[in-house]
Amino acid sequence: MPGRRIDIHTHAMSEGVIAELLARGFKPTGGYTISVQWTPEAALAYMDRQEIAAQVVSMPMAFAGFEDDPEFGTRVCRMINEANAELIASHPGRFGAFASLPADGPEQELTVSLEGERRRAISDVGLIGASRQGDEVIVNVQARDLGLGSGGFDVVHTNLTRGLSGDGLPGAHIMKLNYTSLQHAVAPVEDERVELPLERRDSEQSLVLQLPEDDIGAGHLPLETQGDHADLMVNLRAVCQ
Repeated sequence: MPGRRIDIHTHAMSEGVIAELLARGFKPTGGYTISVQWTPEAALAYMDRQEIAAQVVSMPMAFAGFEDDPEFGTRVCRMINEANAELIASHPGRFGAFASLPADGPEQELTVSLEGERRRAISDVGLIGASRQGDEVIVNVQARDLGLGSGGFDVVHTNLTRGLSGDGLPGAHIMKLNYTSLQHAVAPVEDERVELPLERRDSEQSLVLQLPEDDIGAGHLPLETQGDHADLMVNLRAVCQ
């Protein structure tokens, strides 16, 4: 009979993920040896014996791409997340999962050697590109050294081995950090379509704020509304107060 405890430190891999890792040449090393392969059935039996209500599964390692297979990390993480989603759906209330993200995703977490000291660093892959073991990078250490609340990591400024190889943001056209070595284009918030739901007793309305490109220099913000404009503004003021 399940108890009220929740186990949040459980490593699980589906057969498909194991096959993908073995095909790439990964081999289990170090750690400890377990007598059986993890399966949902074995996990449920163990949970019932130990009066555990639910397990939150996770992957014990991160994966990145290789020179000959740059999408490896993304592909494996997708396989892990999809397998965990199927596990949760098949056993409602008994399993949860921490999402797996590729180590060379939008932000890549690195360990850099700086004057003999191993330090954590983070790199914006969209701007700088993915880094690989052995790359020489320039790292900004000020936030960590001064204790400015950076999260305990340094920030990679550029990769001297590969240069700035990031793909950037599709459709971006507004420059940030102008005239610096890290100038890059972003999408302005004015290009986004934002809906603000307004609650009222007799009907449901929404306010849509949109700034078309033709009106960027016009100095006004056009409104697209549902229902009477005067009533809508009264409700908007009530919500904002």
